[in-house]
Amino acid sequence: MLTRLVHRDLVDEVLADTGRTERRRRLLPARVVAYFVLAMTLFFDDAYEEVMRKLVDGLRFLRSWDEDWQLPTSSALCQARARLGAEPIRELYARGSPGRWPGQARRARGWGICG
Repeated sequence: MLTRLVHRDLVDEVLADTGRTERRRRLLPARVVAYFVLAMTLFFDDAYEEVMRKLVDGLRFLRSWDEDWQLPTSSALCQARARLGAEPIRELYARGSPGRWPGQARRARGWGICG
């Protein structure tokens, strides 16, 4: 569902415009982390690992994911989210059609750094 609402080209464009493209290959690329943060608006009551599992399960169903990939820990997800920052997510919302965003009323929740 997220990839239908937010095309990967838009995510890549926003990451480049906000200076958040990765300089080295990571387990959690910036594009994946951006979709993870967007997925958190859909599953705001779930733990980080559960949100990522749901995101990855959807991509595996579409055969768009490496089957050998291991689910990262909550700590790794927190660090990746902090690395990404809020700016790319705010920009994605700004460039999107306002009425199309799931969880729009809750979108500002959870953008801060993990505690």
